[in-house]
Amino acid sequence: MHTQRAYGLAALLTTLACGHRLTLQQYIDRRVKTAPTGALACYNSPTYGLSDTLLIRYQPPEPMWLVLDSIKREEDSSHAASYLISQRHRDRSTIGRWRRLGDSIHLEELSAFPNSSWMLFDGGDSLVGRGNMVHDVGHTDSNGRFVPDSSEWRAHARRVPCTELL
Repeated sequence: MHTQRAYGLAALLTTLACGHRLTLQQYIDRRVKTAPTGALACYNSPTYGLSDTLLIRYQPPEPMWLVLDSIKREEDSSHAASYLISQRHRDRSTIGRWRRLGDSIHLEELSAFPNSSWMLFDGGDSLVGRGNMVHDVGHTDSNGRFVPDSSEWRAHARRVPCTELL
């Protein structure tokens, strides 16, 4: 049930974008331009995955934007929409969802595989915490069960005006 709700938000946003013959990036651009004041919070990260270190040392960093939107669905009012946008390859944008947990943000990627998630402390002008990914590859344990590999990394993003995305 939890997974159905998560993918329900992704389906809603994809339908909004596709129903109007917009790409996801066009939808995000339109949302940034037309959202009411306070409906979006935008962040910039120097590398892919909001990592504060280079995940792959031999590749140049791939800066990302994170947009936390206030859009929620009736079926899942505990989460709102989010978008992770590669600054160099905007066509690689992914839909996610987020919710506030005390002074932190829990963020989940929904439209990429494998999906990543983050737990980020909200310091007002930045988000700092950890990212996690459960991979589609792994190993077999001593009982013969498949155990997926996982990755964890430090994450950081600084708040920026949403107009920087345009």
